Amino acid sequence: MSIKSLSSRVPINGRVAMAAIMLAIFAAMILMAAAYPYKSRLLPWVIGIPGTVLALIQLVHEITAPSGSETITVVDHGETVTQIEPAADADEAAVKQHQELVLIGYLVLLVVSHVLLGFWIASPLFVAVFLRLYEGASWRFVIISAAATWLTLYVVFDQLLTVGVFEGLLTPYVTDLFE
Repeated sequence: MSIKSLSSRVPINGRVAMAAIMLAIFAAMILMAAAYPYKSRLLPWVIGIPGTVLALIQLVHEITAPSGSETITVVDHGETVTQIEPAADADEAAVKQHQELVLIGYLVLLVVSHVLLGFWIASPLFVAVFLRLYEGASWRFVIISAAATWLTLYVVFDQLLTVGVFEGLLTPYVTDLFE
């Protein structure tokens, strides 16, 4: 199968590529964690298994989603004529591309914030920033969601699994200042 025939069957665009990359990252996380001791593999599996399922669903959705061009069938005096409408205009394509770039920026922010600040601080902070800036959620919803994120992390990882989460690279230095 050539690349040209594959691209005619599978739409290759930024959304499909991002879904495929996320699927590969989560699947690799699960496979790599399989070799870890029991307690060490819990965190990658708790994140990786749902992430893999969601990334797979997203990939299937992106592949099967309409491409933006619609086929219209018109019957004219007994004859069936098929017309193909042009894809979305340039303005819509530019808006979609901008949205994709913004979401890639949020993905980078997610990774960098978790590496620098750790899960306890970065997860609720990221949820708050994303909901407020990207989704335009109300402050009440943002605060409740951020608190629920922290509480979920605490209950699942600290209480149920008794697994420590990554504290971040900067967090120990900041907490040392207050001791």
